[in-house]
Amino acid sequence: MGTLETDGGLIGIAVFLVGFGVVLIFFAVRRVAIPIETLRQGATRFAQGKLDERLDEPDTTELASLSHALNHMAAQLDDRIRTVERQREEQEAVLAAMLEGVLAVDREGQVIMINSAAARLFEVDRERAKGRTIEEAVRNTDIHNFVHFTLRAAQPVEREIIRYENQERVLLLRGTPILEAGDIAGVVIVINDVTQMRRLEVTRREFVANASHELKTPVTAIKGSIETLREGAMANPRDAERFLDMMARQADYLQSIIEDLLSLARIEQASENNKLAAERQQLLPILQDAVEATSTSAEARGQKVVLTCSEELSATINPFLIRQAVINLIDNACKYSPERTQVDVRAELEDKTLIISVEDRGPGIAEKHLPRIFERFYRVEASRNRKYGGTGLGLAIVKHAALAHGGTTEVDTQLGRGSTFSIRIPVDR
Repeated sequence: MGTLETDGGLIGIAVFLVGFGVVLIFFAVRRVAIPIETLRQGATRFAQGKLDERLDEPDTTELASLSHALNHMAAQLDDRIRTVERQREEQEAVLAAMLEGVLAVDREGQVIMINSAAARLFEVDRERAKGRTIEEAVRNTDIHNFVHFTLRAAQPVEREIIRYENQERVLLLRGTPILEAGDIAGVVIVINDVTQMRRLEVTRREFVANASHELKTPVTAIKGSIETLREGAMANPRDAERFLDMMARQADYLQSIIEDLLSLARIEQASENNKLAAERQQLLPILQDAVEATSTSAEARGQKVVLTCSEELSATINPFLIRQAVINLIDNACKYSPERTQVDVRAELEDKTLIISVEDRGPGIAEKHLPRIFERFYRVEASRNRKYGGTGLGLAIVKHAALAHGGTTEVDTQLGRGSTFSIRIPVDR
């Protein structure tokens, strides 16, 4: 009996100890398992991008250190991601604001990035273009060839291409390789629309050539007359008088060219510096003065200049420039109209815009001349213009006088029926 009781007591103690140990282990495991599960859930949230949340630090030293490390890692990741996003937004803003088109492709020719200017230029959707090959994204063979040429060249290259849409456009392409660990990872293409620049260069060259030609003609005539007089024409009063008259006419022509060039320079300078002296003026006296200034040449050809303008019509203008522009228009109308015809000068108001028009009964202007009619020294009929002493600068002065007032010039013409030149400027600047 004693032995059985002893064994039973030992078993009871063993069972108690085992049970107690299980309870201790349960609480110990629970104390560790719950914080670990919490850490696991927090790490999952971090992986999902919820980096602004933070983990509570458990009582266990080791787990507290792990929780602290995870919180620090999340804070650093959040800061770096925000920095990257801010830089990307800044880059997008810069690219969107650029007037130049920017196109980036990888080594396989797939579009990595295209900015708004390039998308507008090639009429493509930015988002749809990304990830597509350059052939799929942009419908332009010259661009395709340039991209692949730059990838093969592995160095910066430059080339001009011409696009034909509603009008000719000249594009300057600059390609630069994207290097990654010394290998070509793609290229960046910068596209500049240099159409206007090329046109200005052509205009400048033509202006120099035309100005040289215009100045050379009277200078040659004057020099020839001087040489003829030196060789004996002075002995014959009739010949001497004829050559002196020729020299006087050519000198007057040279003076007219110089005065018109100086007028153009003054108008352009005032317009560029926004220093045009303008004030509210009645239009009728200015137009009457312009008609009076051209009356002699009109009467010599039996022509009549009819002015239509309300006495109340006024605008903020520079009276000298408007007078000069209208004189040039009337003078041209008289030169190109047949004798004993009428030239109409009108001024009217339309939607806060002052319109001054001069209508002639001349031969009209062919359509091919219209885009260049207001250029310096451009003549529709060179021989006829020189016959009446024109410098080829009159319509250029009209154009720049209108531009100086913030306005435009127009011409409406029909072959065989005449032309109407108009100046349109805002009533108030």
